[in-house]
Amino acid sequence: GEPLLSLLRAGKEGKTIEHAGMARVFADCATGLHAAHELTGLDGKRLGLVHHDVSPGNIMVLFSGQVKLLDFGVAAAGSVERSGEKRMMKGKLGYMAPEKLRGQPGDARADIYSLGVAFWEAMTLRRLFRGEDKAVSSAILEGVVPPPKSIVATVPDAIDRIIMKALERDPERRYQTARDLAGDLDDALSKSGYSRTSDPVAAYMETTFATRRAQRQALVRDVVANPRSAAPEALAELFHQPSLPNPAPVPTPRPVPQPAPSGLA
Repeated sequence: GEPLLSLLRAGKEGKTIEHAGMARVFADCATGLHAAHELTGLDGKRLGLVHHDVSPGNIMVLFSGQVKLLDFGVAAAGSVERSGEKRMMKGKLGYMAPEKLRGQPGDARADIYSLGVAFWEAMTLRRLFRGEDKAVSSAILEGVVPPPKSIVATVPDAIDRIIMKALERDPERRYQTARDLAGDLDDALSKSGYSRTSDPVAAYMETTFATRRAQRQALVRDVVANPRSAAPEALAELFHQPSLPNPAPVPTPRPVPQPAPSGLA
């Protein structure tokens, strides 16, 4: 498959997946994210797992149309957070929930915010938060997020509302579970008459990335037949997953008194 970043880059080149198809991708991703949030230990108790790095580079769309959320390398279970222990902010700054920037560890709703940022970008084909770290932090904490529909008029109203709810600055006003977000997307897609399967997404993937897939398959056959002759740079090029710059983690700042956060308009 291909990371979501590849789909966004293809969209900028005119090979755009329809809005409903992208909504199907995010509905399936949200379903997988909820499953991770609900993982339990051997004692049957929820682990309180948080991904901490939901972003377009970690959302993989398979050629079958299925969606996988990758790279749980910085994920943490709530049970491992110890009081008094120095924490490091995890994840990419441009996808980080406001509460994490305020020094809170972040729970499942922080992942939902990150998913909302990626969804906003998928609908508009532009970055939501960009610039120097200080400017990005300020925009996340205090800026007004424009609805996707104000940038791309063809974004359906229902999807526009779902994205904006995921991006509420106050976690209490955000979706409380990724399953709720997925449910609203499923309802919106059902009312629009969109396929309940991932077949349209699979068709887009097969058409858009046919050449790249064929090149990978040919290279794999060559490597299997002649493992010593494979050029490392060719492997790197065909199997490289594009990603956005990931700043090095920085120590979490000490919480400072803040006015009650307000929801986004």
